[in-house]
Amino acid sequence: MDKNLSINELEALLAQAKQSESNPARQALEGQLNKMLNEPIRSTAPKPQPKVVRDSFTLPENDYQLIPDLQDRALDLRLSVTKGEVLRAGLHALERMSEEDYLAILKTVEKLKPGRRKGT
Repeated sequence: MDKNLSINELEALLAQAKQSESNPARQALEGQLNKMLNEPIRSTAPKPQPKVVRDSFTLPENDYQLIPDLQDRALDLRLSVTKGEVLRAGLHALERMSEEDYLAILKTVEKLKPGRRKGT
């Protein structure tokens, strides 16, 4: 059956099936048409992708080493993740923290001098 029929065409076919004598083929057609009419209409338009922002930042080596450690931890859970996904998950976790927990974590983070180091 052609799935590209409009709602009006489907309703017309359903009305025809109801008016005609009942037989198993027509009852099956009526059941299919009812099912198609009652299905929610799904949009075929793709969801717009969020804008991606590129940025750069500096991390101490011990913090940077946490990324592959967390990737390995995800692999132990049978999930492969990228560095970016690990960082984004961390941001979402921080966002969900209580104010007290968030403040406690922020106080443990080492302060770095802003800017790039010369000679590196």
